[in-house]
Formats: sequence, C-alpha cells, structure tokens
Amino acid sequence: MTSLWIGDVWGPQAQSLFPLRTKNCGGARSKSMALDWFSANFLYQLGRDLQLIEIQATKEPRATLITPLARAGVYLDGLYTDKVFGRPLLPLKTSDGKGIALRETLETLLGSGTAENYGQPFKAEEITKLSEQIQEFQTVFAADLSRAPTYVVRQTGILSVDSLITDASAVFEGYLDRIPSPALWDTMQAGRCIAFDLPTAAGFHIARATEAVLVKCLGAFGKTVTKESQRNWGKYTELLDTTDANKKVLRTIDQIRIIHRNPLIHPEQTLTMPEALGLWAICCSVIQAMIADMERKEATPKIELLAMLPPDEPPETGLN
Repeated sequence: MTSLWIGDVWGPQAQSLFPLRTKNCGGARSKSMALDWFSANFLYQLGRDLQLIEIQATKEPRATLITPLARAGVYLDGLYTDKVFGRPLLPLKTSDGKGIALRETLETLLGSGTAENYGQPFKAEEITKLSEQIQEFQTVFAADLSRAPTYVVRQTGILSVDSLITDASAVFEGYLDRIPSPALWDTMQAGRCIAFDLPTAAGFHIARATEAVLVKCLGAFGKTVTKESQRNWGKYTELLDTTDANKKVLRTIDQIRIIHRNPLIHPEQTLTMPEALGLWAICCSVIQAMIADMERKEATPKIELLAMLPPDEPPETGLN
C-alpha cells in the first residue's frame, strides 16, 4: 500500500486547524520566540475526533472517518513534531512517545484505504490496536496537561489584553508611519509589560518611546545636541523652546519629565499599575501632539494630523 501522509490530506490548511499566533516578545531586536497565543479549542477537537474514531471505527465505513483521522493526525503533528510549526507546540514530555505512535497509526490507517475497502469498516485487528493506543495516549496526555505551564492574563483597566500583547503600537493608528521604529518597539514592550503586570517596566518603556519621538521632533525643528551630556529631556525642550514648536506640547513634555520620567530612572522608584496606566495615557497623548506639531514641517502636511495639534499659547502681553 502507498503511505498517505496526513499532510497530503490537509496540505497548507494544516496550520489553519490551530488558531495560533507566535509573538516575539523581544521584538525585532531579539530572535527568541517566547510567547505563543493559541485557541485551546483544538484540544477539545482532538479529544472529540479520537472519541468519534473509537466509537465509529467498528461499524462505519472507513471513508466516513477520513476527515477525523486526518484532522486528529494534524493535531498530533502540531503537538509533538515539527511538521506544522517547525517545532512542537507544547512541551509535553510524558505523552510524546504515545502521541507520535498514535499519529503513525492514524497515518497507516489513512494509507491503507483502497477503492475496494473504502465502503467497509476497519479490520478487527486494526480497531483493537487503535483503541488500545487511544486509551494509552489519553492517560499520559491527561497527565501532561495537568503539568503544562498554563497561564491566564487578566484584563488591565479598559485595555484589551490581546491588543496589549500582540501590538500595542496600534494606539498610534492613523499616524503609525510617522512614529520612529525605536518608539514603536518600546511601545509594544510597554503594552506587554502592562498586560503581564509589570508596571514599572511599562513606565520605563513608554518613557523611552516618548524620548525617541522627542529626538525626532528636535531634528524636525532644526536642532541637534552635540555633547553626550546634553542628551536629556531638559536640554531637548530648552532647544525646542527657541523654535516655533508648540508651547503647550513642550509644557506637557516638561511635566512628564519632572513628575514621571526623572524619578523613574532611580532604582528605588517603582510604579503601581494605576500610575503606569496614567503615564501610558499622558505619554501616548504627548506623542500624538508631537507628531501633529512636526506635521507642520512637512512639504505636504496631512490635514487630519494637523487637526490633532492643540492651539498654541498666545504671546504674553503683560496684561492680566
């Protein structure tokens, strides 16, 4: 008989059976893949398929079991081999032997079908072996799942956990192309830190994101710093204050510097989650305002971005 690999049945659709996203928590600067998001529904579907196979194999023609056989095989491939994702999906060490053996049996059963026997049930010896393997697998699989590292991330405030983990930089929707890459990276890190209850780290990253945009703003208004000692928020705002940069925006940056950013660099300073969420909000707001202010310097500025800029402070007249 010609062996029929399970992938030949599903082909490119194999990955679609696993609602999965693999996220690099280190961002573009790291090659370590530390976080997977997937729907646990496939575990239920695997159990359902195996139960269906075990019950119907004794009485239904093998043609009716091709789909659950192939689908269960793909699930087992995803869990224990590198054929679906290039690596096993979960660290299941106790059940991997039984899981791979069961997967091989499913492949053999699929490959044993012919035009003559597709309308007939499986043979008694095939059913006996299959039933024994399913029972053995279920025992060790249950033991593995009871020890699997499973975590639930609770929602923080009104922010979506999924958005915080997968792409917090979406907070800049509408002007994402104006945000420098370092700021995008730090914003994504800040989002994940909020999701995973690391408020001080979240404050650190969103402050870094704000500084990256502030440095871009400095260049947009024709200013640079020449000394390492001048690379600080105070000097940046001092230089920008000599330009036509929006004064309200500069005052807000100074507020963040004095109240939040400067204290945060000291190791004894920590943030609570409410403080981190407040810093996130004000930093995202001032980043938006800086982007709008810089838009004035574009050759063909976007009207919708200019509209985000707060009215500048009127010049002082000495009158109350």
